[in-house]
Amino acid sequence: MLDYTAMLVPDSTINDFDKLEIERLKKTILAYNGDSSLLDLEDEELYKALGFVRQEDDKLIPTITGILLIGKTSALKKYIPTSSASFQVLEGTEVRVNEDFALPIVAMIEQINNYLSAWNSEREIEMGMFRISVPDFDKRAIREAIVNAFSHRDYSKMGRVRVAISDEGLTIANPGGFIEGVSINNLLTAEPHGRNPQLTDVLKRIGLAEKTGRGIDRIFMGSLIYGKPIQIILNQMR
Repeated sequence: MLDYTAMLVPDSTINDFDKLEIERLKKTILAYNGDSSLLDLEDEELYKALGFVRQEDDKLIPTITGILLIGKTSALKKYIPTSSASFQVLEGTEVRVNEDFALPIVAMIEQINNYLSAWNSEREIEMGMFRISVPDFDKRAIREAIVNAFSHRDYSKMGRVRVAISDEGLTIANPGGFIEGVSINNLLTAEPHGRNPQLTDVLKRIGLAEKTGRGIDRIFMGSLIYGKPIQIILNQMR
């Protein structure tokens, strides 16, 4: 019941924020049609508006969300060592790619998307006079799944977000099971609610997360459009 990502990081200061990540955040707002009013704010006003800081005894103290999204790598390793991710490509027993990331969330999502784009091959099918490119994995569904993995993981547990392509398909996994009231049997009908409301709200406002809370619907739809059987999708989400 506690929003871990809204908690303060008492020993940190706004000097733990990375100016480059602030610029990346603003570019993300522009690229994904986020809340454009945020772009008019000065940095400290932006921190407050997004819940990156709270004022305590005339000082601005960063929150877990602030460090996760715009913290320096050194601050992430010091205060939130659970924040990490990996990308793997496995062919049988061979490991083709094995990359680990310990970066702010937006930067990690960009890195993983870049790797996936390189390994998401396409083939053409003919439909009458038209040729249609069909990727192995729907790009929109992938983005929703990756954002969900970071948005809903349990940051109080050790572990990492893992994205892996293998002979069986694409796996996106994170620490922490289903939250109360949600199971594999009611994913499409359960009332949308997340484990980390503060973090999720920011991801929605900057345009990365689906604003209506129906990212799971998009994952299913994107997979079904390209002919993936429903049971395969369910198995991959277990």
